Amino acid sequence: MAYSKAINIFLPTGSADGPIELDMLNWNGKVVKLPRKDVAEYSATDEDSRLDVPGIYFLFSTDEEKNECVYVGEAENILRRLKQHILDYNTEKEKFFWPTAVCVKGKDLDKALIRYLENYYCKLVSGSSRFNLLTQKSSSGVPLKRAELAAMTEFIDNVNMLMGTIGYKLSE
Repeated sequence: MAYSKAINIFLPTGSADGPIELDMLNWNGKVVKLPRKDVAEYSATDEDSRLDVPGIYFLFSTDEEKNECVYVGEAENILRRLKQHILDYNTEKEKFFWPTAVCVKGKDLDKALIRYLENYYCKLVSGSSRFNLLTQKSSSGVPLKRAELAAMTEFIDNVNMLMGTIGYKLSE
């Protein structure tokens, strides 16, 4: 049975070309679309919007043949990891340029749940006809309890809804 959803969209810079923060009522997760150009300056003073926390992230790009690509990663500190990706590209350790990152965090996500989400999305993108997966290795076979799996199913549904709202449908 489908339920109605209330989505909150916040533009911290007042521009749709800047960061976009999304969340939903009765959900403790948050999705933040962060343009590369805003990574160095992005800071949020409220606990709900900070990205110096654990979570997963998606780096969207196109390759030389204009195919859409995505890198799926997990981090203890999402913002620091995004800055490291930029540094790696600038020093030619990383080959792909990504103009947009989409970050996912949740208050109750521990390392096992984050690795589960990373692995789930790597598998999802691998089966997608829309995106090429750039992630070379991900956490595999993270065992979760039944209650955790149920919670992650709902979490994933919410992430997919919010990402679809900003134009990123990974399962197509």
